[in-house]
Amino acid sequence: MTWAEMLAYCLAKPGAWQGEPWEGDVVVKVGPRIFAFLGQESRSSVGVKCGPNRKAVDASHSAIVARLPKRDRPTA
Repeated sequence: MTWAEMLAYCLAKPGAWQGEPWEGDVVVKVGPRIFAFLGQESRSSVGVKCGPNRKAVDASHSAIVARLPKRDRPTA
């Protein structure tokens, strides 16, 4: 999976949005919390902290959403 494919997969999660809190690093958040960290060392490889694993991204997103106050949780 390429970096762009992983970014697109992360951004397709309900409530997900892209941020760049540090120059050169992209994160994907839901609400105010990061659920995926994608380094930009090389656009040809995935730099997700938990690896290029969709199950890990899904689990991370679910865990973050579960910790958000109900009013801040994505509806879809």
